[in-house]
Amino acid sequence: MRLMVFPAAFMANTFAMMLVMIGLSLFGKPGLAADLGLVHGATVALFYSFSGNARSLILGETHDVGAAEILRLRVLMVLPLGLLALMLCSGVVGEGLLFVSLLVARRAAEWLSEIFLSEKEVQGRGGAALAFFLLQGFFSVCLLLALLDGGPLAFPITLLWALSPLLACTGGDLFKRCATSSVVLHKSFAQLLPHFGSTAVIGVSVYVFRLFILLVAGKEAAGDLFSAFATGGILGAVFAQALGPT
Repeated sequence: MRLMVFPAAFMANTFAMMLVMIGLSLFGKPGLAADLGLVHGATVALFYSFSGNARSLILGETHDVGAAEILRLRVLMVLPLGLLALMLCSGVVGEGLLFVSLLVARRAAEWLSEIFLSEKEVQGRGGAALAFFLLQGFFSVCLLLALLDGGPLAFPITLLWALSPLLACTGGDLFKRCATSSVVLHKSFAQLLPHFGSTAVIGVSVYVFRLFILLVAGKEAAGDLFSAFATGGILGAVFAQALGPT
């Protein structure tokens, strides 16, 4: 049972935006759900494309490339990928730039914290993973309620929710190992390049598929369709991305 804490923490980190999107659709906010779905699709097209099966590599404790080397690459890529995600969202997402920026920041924070959560799993730090899971669940429920209400609390709660995955980046010496790693940067990239190919196919196809649905069905219908497809596919994602590597 203790082993399941780590996949649960990973799911609370990675699937949070998708679950909020489903909740918005179920409770009568399909337009907002469509905006979250498009931002999620754009970040999947970029951040997930360059994930390179990192969690499996870290948990497998491969000697070719480790958590420190993967984190170093992600720290260098997170800002340009975030800006590209904002460009993909411009013109297709109806919400304001600030709200979209917070959603992209959330996905960027998730991308970085995935490395730390995987490292905690290797070290068997179940207490830290459980605390992260409970905190993410609390913030996600608060965000859903705030977005449904549409009141003045929506922005500060979105901000806290967006930054909360960075709490996983505390503790341990991973940042120090990242800064002092002796592995040449281009060598780390070359070792991860074959893994990028497998995740890039999924990432790009998700964004293109959602954009196609938006153009064909319209925003209101697209929000419900995004949520329906996410609900149908989330079980497979749980096994492939959360339970499988563990």
